[in-house]
Formats: sequence, C-alpha cells, structure tokens
Amino acid sequence: MQLFIIMFSLLFSIRSSASFLEDFGASTQALGLGGQSNLLKTRAANNYYLPASLAHNTNILIEASSFLNLYNIEPISNIVVENSINTESGDEKIGSVANDFSNLIVNSLHLSLPIQKINGSINISVLGPFPYAAQFDSGDPYLPEYSLLKSRPRRPQGMFNFSYALTPSFGFSIGAHVAVKAESNIFTKAAVNNEGETTLYTYASANGEVTPRLAPILSFTLRKEDYQFGLSYQGELESSLKVDLTADEISTGIIFDSIIESIFYYDPQTLRSQGSFSINDRFSLHASINYYLWKEYQTPKINITQLAVMTGTYNYETLELRNTISPKLALTYGLLENLDLNFGLSYEQSPIKGDFSGNGNTIHSDSYTISFSPSSSFLLFGLDLDASFAVSHKIMKKQNVSKTSGQENGQPGRKIGAPGYKIGGNITTVSFGLGVKI
Repeated sequence: MQLFIIMFSLLFSIRSSASFLEDFGASTQALGLGGQSNLLKTRAANNYYLPASLAHNTNILIEASSFLNLYNIEPISNIVVENSINTESGDEKIGSVANDFSNLIVNSLHLSLPIQKINGSINISVLGPFPYAAQFDSGDPYLPEYSLLKSRPRRPQGMFNFSYALTPSFGFSIGAHVAVKAESNIFTKAAVNNEGETTLYTYASANGEVTPRLAPILSFTLRKEDYQFGLSYQGELESSLKVDLTADEISTGIIFDSIIESIFYYDPQTLRSQGSFSINDRFSLHASINYYLWKEYQTPKINITQLAVMTGTYNYETLELRNTISPKLALTYGLLENLDLNFGLSYEQSPIKGDFSGNGNTIHSDSYTISFSPSSSFLLFGLDLDASFAVSHKIMKKQNVSKTSGQENGQPGRKIGAPGYKIGGNITTVSFGLGVKI
C-alpha cells in the first residue's frame, strides 16, 4: 500500500513557484534590457510588462523568442543527508548534493491585434518550455534545494489583455493571467502477495475535473513624445492540485485513505512601475521597480494528510518570508539608423530571509543580472521585421550556511545539511527573437 501511495504522490503532486517571464524576460529584447520593455517602441511583448502601452497600437504585431538557460550552481559536499527524521535506523549519513540542473529551453509568443474603431487592442502572450509542455519537480524535502530555481520557470503561462486609449496620451488595460485547479479521486484495490487457488489482481478507478483560475491584470500609461511612463498590477495566482486516494488491500481488507495536496506553481501579487525616456537622438533610458508580495508562498512539498493507519506528513520547515523589490535599469544606444544596442542591469531580492541555520533546507539568495542585446530592424517581402539576439548573466550572491546543533525533531545529533555549506552560482541565458509588424 505504501508503494501505491508513493507512486500516486509522485505522479500527481508537485509544486513550483513563479515564472520565467519575471526571472529572465518576456522576449529577447526584454532580456537584453535587464527584464523590462522599451516603452518608446510599440512591441507585442509589452503585453507582459505594461499592456496599456499597446492601447495606441495601430498595427498587427507578432513577436517570438527562444531562450536557453545554462545553469552553473555550486555543488554541496560533505554534509549530513540522513538522520532520524528520514531513516528508520536513525543513523547519520554523510553525502553530497550535485545541484546539476538540466538546461532549459523556453519559447514565447506575443500577439497584439488593433481594434481601430474603438481605439484599442487585444493582446495575448503565451510561453512554455520545450520539448515538453511542462516540467515539475518537488525535489527532496530534506536535502538543500534551490526551490525557486528548480521548478519555477518550467511551466506554460498564458495571459490576455484588452487595452484602450482614453486620449492620445492616456491608456489603460484590463486582463487576466490564466491557471488551472485540478481535483481527482482515485480508488484502488491491491492484491499484495495473495496466495491460493484463486489469483486476485490489482485494479483502480479514477475521476476528476480541471477548472480555470484567473488573476486580474490592470495597468495604465501616460505617453508623450519623448517619454512613456506606466503602472501595472498582477494579482496572486496559484495553480493547485488535490488528490483523494483510497487504497483497499484485498487479502487483509486494510484501507489506506489519504488526501494529497500540492501546488503546481505560485505567482505573487506584483506591482510594477516603469518608464522609458529619450535622452537624445541616440540614447534612451529605461527603468522599472517591481514589488512582489510573497505572503502565501510555500516550498515544493508533497503533503499527505494522516488518515486510517497512514502517518501523515510533518513539516519541520517554517519559512521566513518577506516581500521583495527588484529594480532594473537599462540603456539603448542607436548605433545606426536600423541597429540598436541594449544594455541592462537588475537586482532581485530573495523572498526567503534568514541564515538557513535552523530546520528546513530550502535555500536561495539575492541575485544580480547583467545583460546585452543588439537589435536590427529591416524590410523583407514588404514586412517590417525586427531581429534581435540577447545574452544575460545572473549571479547568485554567495552565502555561508552553518547549521545549529540538534536534529529537526529535537533529538540529539545533527541536522540535515550539517555542519554547513556554501550557496551560490550563476545562470547564463541566450536568446534569439523576431518581431513582425503588419
């Protein structure tokens, strides 16, 4: 019965957090600008950062980008990986955590359709990993885990917005970010080591439903000839999963009934203020400040409610969360009439505070990103095209972790991760993009 429960848990209960769009960029050019948009130019990817900036759009805009993430995260060696909370014997074992993240390929597509009769536009953005539709990993609940990196970006996203021009200078938008909620009931009768003249076989049945979940997106913008400024808000979005699993062992009649609850991903409430300013004919400046409310974030864990003869999950980890701020600054230099060079800088706070010395092994640190992107516009077959290449390098702040004495359950000994370790590393992202104006 435990084998059945573990198997269904792994298949149906996985959790991650926020998004690739926020961590890296919605398009190639946004990646080169440190993870923000150039509001002085009307591009379809602006739909993610400030959809109201597309209120005055009069062309069909399509923008596609492909990203490749290369991870270089430092391994953690010579730490306690087993003690009395995760082994039956309670013996301490020393081991390592490789932190060998698989490289990630992500594609994004943005579309803006003008509705000139009402001075507005409909804007759609979709993003997903390749070659799979989604990838989640709950990770090990006891070993040190970069939870905000491991599963965070590996999922599809979708959002749509309606933008409307109130005046030649003012625009606003209303829309939604889309997720799903899934619930299922699974019942299985298991034949375990049954003997006799009659052979019994294991079988199972299941039913469930998937319902959409929406988070609101609101924004407005003020635009003039040499600058554009705007504010946007994205509501909290959580994609959850609940599995009610009942298992009946045929021979003995022992019933295991467990409720497995988890979260596919979590996007915090996001407040964004950003602007683009033309300095002269060649230089323009872009700046944004993002504020995230992380009050409901939880780490990737599989939670099993104790029912019947099953022992439920016990969570030794209590996260210290904080709301975070991420400032971004970028510069665009017009090298030629049809060639721009973009340079970006950004800083991201970690929502997990503390020194990680107590119970729990979710780890993360602040990071700094530097980026560069050349972009060229040209005509081909009567179409206005914009091709770009970008590279960014995200550096995670190094930090020393020293575990306090005593095991997680209060018994004498050492915690998982003792005596301590270093965290840090870097992520390099390369991207190619193409935009079309019709």
